[in-house]
Amino acid sequence: MLKITVNPLEKYLVALSGGPDSAALAIMMRRAKADFICAHVNHGQSKTTNNCAMHQQAAKNLATSLNVELAILTGDAETTNGSEEATRKIRYELLLDLAEKTGRVLVTGHHKDDMTETIMFRLFRGTSIRGLTPMKPYSFMGNVKVWRPFITLFHKHELVEWMEHFEDAMSTCWVDDPDNDDLDVTRNFLRHEIVPLLHSKFPHIDEALINMSALAAEASNVCNDMADCDVARLVVPMSGSAVNAGWLDYELTRQMSDSRIKNLGYRIISLAGQQPTQNHLNEFLKMIRRHDVPGEQQIDLKLGAVVITFKDFAYRVIKNGTPKTE
Repeated sequence: MLKITVNPLEKYLVALSGGPDSAALAIMMRRAKADFICAHVNHGQSKTTNNCAMHQQAAKNLATSLNVELAILTGDAETTNGSEEATRKIRYELLLDLAEKTGRVLVTGHHKDDMTETIMFRLFRGTSIRGLTPMKPYSFMGNVKVWRPFITLFHKHELVEWMEHFEDAMSTCWVDDPDNDDLDVTRNFLRHEIVPLLHSKFPHIDEALINMSALAAEASNVCNDMADCDVARLVVPMSGSAVNAGWLDYELTRQMSDSRIKNLGYRIISLAGQQPTQNHLNEFLKMIRRHDVPGEQQIDLKLGAVVITFKDFAYRVIKNGTPKTE
């Protein structure tokens, strides 16, 4: 019998997709006597006719069966252009907004297989040690606490098998998404083609990847601690803001190793709420290493129009793309 334990002092928002993972989560939350509501995000995009409607109806059926409130949230499919990452971003924005407004912990059905697929996806795409850090059972996204109770407990097949035991009683309360068989979707390709092949040769690959990810998290923490020390040592805030503008001790910064300079650049950019790429960090390094700093140099991150400019050995991180005059 699969089960989870909840905190009776907390209120929860369960992300209910209509699939077996989130359906199992909602049922276990009910059996654990949790104080929770559910939310379903309809993106209005699916390669399978009526698939979105099927998922929404399954979510409604389950909510009715469990006698729990269900919020239907609508995402704008046109803004995602079919992108997996853009769709995920919109989904989380909607769920986090509702969780924050209702003062609830957001609960998702991520399981052990999701952990493996995420690490592999980031490895193949190319990432830093920060990108290899594992999904944790608990984390914060903005002001919202996020709980992933299955992430260290269950595999996908365990949840599906558990749901199948309900037979007719829950047959209309979850659907097996046919879009998950579309190998043009990167995660599906990993799930159906790459992961099974690796498991056949390396049975303990899940544990190995998770251990590697945990080591990456430790290294990432060291890098973040060092960057915080460098920011405190090398940056004097402008206008009382350490995030948006500051005087950088140019000569001391240039004495550091290339790796440490890029680590400092990562911290400065991420403090502005952006995720810098390796190209951005290389550009940051070039700006520091130049012997003849011109009147102004600039990195346009093209991520929410955040710009870094250097002028007279100072830096500014400017949102909306237009440098402001001090």
